[in-house]
Amino acid sequence: MRRINSLNYIRIFFMVWILAFHAHLHYGYGTPSPWVNVVINVGAIAVTGFFMISGFTLRYGYKNRLNDAASIKKYYKNRIIGIYPVYLFLLI
Repeated sequence: MRRINSLNYIRIFFMVWILAFHAHLHYGYGTPSPWVNVVINVGAIAVTGFFMISGFTLRYGYKNRLNDAASIKKYYKNRIIGIYPVYLFLLI
């Protein structure tokens, strides 16, 4: 499978933007430049972009593995086995 490095670079950009947004939101960090602060303040856009690109890369990575119903069933079974025990532990 071919990797799409440019999408990974965009995801890294969004991660840095999200970190700057949270640093500004929770700790009041900012920059001397007012226009950079305006960009940092709309960090919710970066969250949306990050999740959109992450969803696309996940689907791109699984496109050959999820062609039939048995593969989809196995995928969800593995996801439930991986997540549900932690959920039950935290619930208790």
